[in-house]
Amino acid sequence: MYKWNIETIGTQLNEFEKRLNHETDPEMQIKLNRTIASLETLIDYYEDTNNPDYIELPIYHHPRIKKIASSDQHIFKSYQSYYPYFVQMLSELDSLVIIPKSKLPRIKTNLNYLMTVSEDFYRQFKGEISDTYSQIKPTLPTHLQFRKLVGTDVSFAQTLSVYGSRYSYYDIGIVNSSQDYITLFHELGHGIANYLNPDLLYDYNKYCFVETDTLFWELVGYDYLSNHLSLKDDAYLISLLYLKEYSYDADIICTKKDLLSHFKLPEFNHKKEIITYLRHTYGCDDQYIKDVLYSEIKEMYHYGISYLTAIELYMIYLSDPQIALDLLLKIIKVKDLTSDGYLNYIKSLGIIPGSHIKEYVDLLINRGKELGYGKRLYYQH
Repeated sequence: MYKWNIETIGTQLNEFEKRLNHETDPEMQIKLNRTIASLETLIDYYEDTNNPDYIELPIYHHPRIKKIASSDQHIFKSYQSYYPYFVQMLSELDSLVIIPKSKLPRIKTNLNYLMTVSEDFYRQFKGEISDTYSQIKPTLPTHLQFRKLVGTDVSFAQTLSVYGSRYSYYDIGIVNSSQDYITLFHELGHGIANYLNPDLLYDYNKYCFVETDTLFWELVGYDYLSNHLSLKDDAYLISLLYLKEYSYDADIICTKKDLLSHFKLPEFNHKKEIITYLRHTYGCDDQYIKDVLYSEIKEMYHYGISYLTAIELYMIYLSDPQIALDLLLKIIKVKDLTSDGYLNYIKSLGIIPGSHIKEYVDLLINRGKELGYGKRLYYQH
């Protein structure tokens, strides 16, 4: 139970390869090749993660800074309309101090209970969300695998979908904290979204919004932990950890934008000059400089915009859950737009990413006061 059926995936791969051999339509050949590639990725991933010697550890490497800068430059160019939202986020949260705990308390995690909680979470959203969960539920015993992560408190999970299919495969890392609930809410959210809008995870123009629904489920999930599982402290601390992470990412993004405007691409071969500039201009410590030099903004970009958009939906949800869910479904289902087209569509729904983030932070400050946390989250004057 809860293990990928690799034999079925192999059978599907053989069937699609046979279809490709007899297909003459060029467009269909492209689609079949994409499906075959996604199935091969699943098989390779399964073999890696189920190898007894496989350990999921962060990989630290120092690629050439110029190569990283080139990748960043490409993202800034491709999604230039999105950059002002990171600037606005930093402006809104200027002088905000976030001091979350570094570790959540350990809990005993029973896999069946995790699944029961996740089902209960999605069943509460009567209508299309709940109905879609019912559609993917029968696939979960053979499309979902759990792995206990050793030597880390950092959660890890991934959802892979088969191109040309409504179905997804989930790899869930268990860390034995309340984060496990949130992780499962998030990943199953990808499955629901992919079922409602097949190939959503392959829609690269929608890159900046593909995490909107899953991060919204996380925000609502914090309330679920508080109200249904009596984990108020954990829910609050997780929300602070994520706020701190995305705020930090926005800071990195804006610093990188400044660097790319100050230095030309060939100059990124001269690391010492960039380090000197960061120290003198920003007063950066060593860790921040390392993060600026060796992190790419690609992941930061799409998680950051999705987070800011999810906050807008969450603030609506607190006043009118049904309106928020209706808007969320519209965001999930919209497709075949350009990158700017998606942003304009979101704005046409009356949603401006991050426009109410200060109200969200004030909400967290009040929740912290109610829990007796004092200045774990505050503005420094």
